[in-house]
Amino acid sequence: MHTEGKLRQDANLISDENGFFIASTYGEGIAKDKENARRLVACWNACDGLPTDILESMVNPAATYTALMKERGELVKLLRDYMNKAPGSMAKAAYILAKYPEAPNA
Repeated sequence: MHTEGKLRQDANLISDENGFFIASTYGEGIAKDKENARRLVACWNACDGLPTDILESMVNPAATYTALMKERGELVKLLRDYMNKAPGSMAKAAYILAKYPEAPNA
């Protein structure tokens, strides 16, 4: 089992929410070590709550995210187009669409 919760960074040091030391980055120079620690913490925190086996099974998370956002944009546009043709018939769809701004790539 790994440390749960968010991590934080102080220069090249990484700790948990309670301030307990988790890791450090070193060997690349002060500025690069600090940026490496920052990126590690950002990745850890972005994945908080996801099971490790799911993370390990992802071949290319960035490509998966990009594809999902593209698909989301296409679906939102399709639903908006449909709603414009049938106003009032899809109150639930309107409620869901209100949560999402128009996707820039749609």
